[in-house]
Amino acid sequence: MTILAIIAAAAIPSLRGLQRERLAREPVKELVRIAKEARLQAQKEQRPYQVVLHSGGFTATRYFSPYLTFADITEFVTAADQVAEDPLIPENDPTANGAAVQGDKSQGAAPFDSPGNLPPTSKVPKKKEWIEKYDLPPSTTYSVKFWHETDPTDIQGETVRLWVFQPSGICEPIKIHLARDNATFDIEFGSLSADIIKEASSVK
Repeated sequence: MTILAIIAAAAIPSLRGLQRERLAREPVKELVRIAKEARLQAQKEQRPYQVVLHSGGFTATRYFSPYLTFADITEFVTAADQVAEDPLIPENDPTANGAAVQGDKSQGAAPFDSPGNLPPTSKVPKKKEWIEKYDLPPSTTYSVKFWHETDPTDIQGETVRLWVFQPSGICEPIKIHLARDNATFDIEFGSLSADIIKEASSVK
């Protein structure tokens, strides 16, 4: 009995540590999930999707503007929620879901091969949209650094960064630094599958 008591006493702190790490890691786990779902959606529909990184959390939607603001994504999600509850939206509406209107390439329009050159789409959803959201727990902070940047961007206030997934499934590699509840995570995502390719964490 004494030996069992000693083993149990030694195991309890370890279990508590694992529980703290699991809870602290939840935002990282959710970002991975949302990124992979956005990637699959882009491949399925053969059009770009995005994960919007903002101070409130992560929101995945179809890609519709390289100049997206915090107000834009809030308006889009709110409108999409209203449309989802409206049974009167016609399913055969040719402009539904923000159908893209492509430029006339015969007149030298830029090819739609990068986020900045993608055809414009409506910000106002006209039929049910695919949207995934995750709200960050209180006191969580994070920064984002894309592969071509020298310094990370702190995601706070109305700051918004777009992580875009192309129809091929390829995305920009990014690095995320996330801190919450005496824990920090440094995560690097690859470009081919949105998998974590490098991670360093500290949980106290």
